Amino acid sequence: VIVDDLGNKAVYEFPIGRWFALDEDDGKIQRDVLVGGSQPTGIVYNVQVVTGNVRGAGTNSKIQMVMHGSKGMKNSGKIFLEGGQFERGLTDIFNVEIAALLSPLSRVTIGHDNGGVSPGWYCDKVVVFCPFTGIEQTFPCSKWLDEDEGDGIIERELYEMVSLRQKRQKKHPWSLWIWTTDLAGAGTDASILLQIYGEKGKSDEMKLDNKTDNFEQGQLDKFMVELPDLGKLTKLRIWHEKRNPFAGWHLSRISIMKTLTKEKFKFPCERWLDTNEDDNEVVRELPATGELIAEPLPVVKYRVTVYTGDVSGSGTDAHVFLCLIGDLGDTGDRSLINCKNNINKFERGNADEFIIEAVSIGVVRRVRIGHDGRGGGCGWYLDKVTIREEGQAESQAVEFPCSRWFDRNEDDGQIVRELQPFADGQRLYNVSYHIAVKTGNVTGGSSDSKVFVKLYGEKGDTSKMMLAVSDNNLRNYFEVGRVDIFTLDTLDIGQINRLLIGHSNEGMRAGWFLDSVQIVVPNHGKHYMFPSHRWLCEDEADGKTEVEIYPSETLDFEL
Repeated sequence: VIVDDLGNKAVYEFPIGRWFALDEDDGKIQRDVLVGGSQPTGIVYNVQVVTGNVRGAGTNSKIQMVMHGSKGMKNSGKIFLEGGQFERGLTDIFNVEIAALLSPLSRVTIGHDNGGVSPGWYCDKVVVFCPFTGIEQTFPCSKWLDEDEGDGIIERELYEMVSLRQKRQKKHPWSLWIWTTDLAGAGTDASILLQIYGEKGKSDEMKLDNKTDNFEQGQLDKFMVELPDLGKLTKLRIWHEKRNPFAGWHLSRISIMKTLTKEKFKFPCERWLDTNEDDNEVVRELPATGELIAEPLPVVKYRVTVYTGDVSGSGTDAHVFLCLIGDLGDTGDRSLINCKNNINKFERGNADEFIIEAVSIGVVRRVRIGHDGRGGGCGWYLDKVTIREEGQAESQAVEFPCSRWFDRNEDDGQIVRELQPFADGQRLYNVSYHIAVKTGNVTGGSSDSKVFVKLYGEKGDTSKMMLAVSDNNLRNYFEVGRVDIFTLDTLDIGQINRLLIGHSNEGMRAGWFLDSVQIVVPNHGKHYMFPSHRWLCEDEADGKTEVEIYPSETLDFEL
């Protein structure tokens, strides 16, 4: 777009070069563009629009809104909320990208074009969250926007109810560029996942997805990602989960730039993520390089030996994974597939060797190991795990004893455990977390999927833990209006500040309406409440099957 200001004899150029289409790129049909700016500088706002639960509340009109900054001067301009349903009692969720920081907002204007068959609409409230400031604001409405109801107004100014304001983890926008090598067969159709580490912590796992065909041979793909404050970046891990012959991918390199400060990090790769190429692995860890990095961290090969116990029925055919946790981070969950010394892995009395290649994690402090619980007789008895860096003598291997079952029907029913090294003077004792999950009393709200939860605390985070064996043993879990209670033993993560909960999206009735989660931690004397009241379903609301929730209140109690 070129704008010629005749009065001031100035020409402004706005380069865009992106799709405006619901089925391409990021699906947006409206964009903010800065003069001469080829770099994306958008700040993303997460907007939830709640339609009231009253008769005839829904509408077919086009809904639009304006967000006003706190000075009252700046605003977002008119934003058309495309693709929403605006049906009675539903929440529609939109990610709106604007080239201005408006949060905290002073007010929101919302209205519609009065089109369609039944244009009248009853708006309950609008909730706006800006990851950049970490502020979530609620703007109640609870009025009709209808020419034939109430005062006949179809556009309203909404003001914040400040008592409902929430502070969440701040996240900053980054631009991510991924180059696929120009080699025959370098492209892939697999979903690509990414996790980024810095001196202050790590991001969550991110699925790189947009509406366009990504990761084709010789192609550059661009994404916007939001990261918490990680300090100086140290490494990233990138992987895919397809182990079939045509899913291989040859990654050339990755660059990432913080949109506002223009800090930039580069991650060269030039390797296959392919079960038939290189070392047959589909995961790569890349140390950060660039002007801000004096010396990139070394890439290390860890030789891991897994000893299956010599007891009856101890072997398993389930899919086993392992994560090494050290002073400088972790390796993420790695599938133990390419065994160096045995074709038939995890059989009774076996010692199976694997190589885990990762950016150095320093001294290995803990090992998280488990399996996916699939297949008949998948229970497994693990004796111990030993770990040494490639090139070290076997006598230097660190031993992590276990001697427990990983079986839904044995011991405590857990199939993932954390191990500490042998002879560790200050044994890290695990803490019990009692998790009560309430499924909403909504038609079709129950789910047959496998549900997982991940807790984040001040001292660290847990793995994704499957909610597999409940304490109140109701067998058929996550049914409408019911509470399922689970106990998970894991390392002490301190005060819980948020959780991630979701499901595997499988089975006939995959979608799930999660009402709330409560967590009781007797060791800490804490009781956390996490309200949700939303669908986790591909066909409902924003289509997400996992969600991050923050506690609405934390109660102290004495045992």
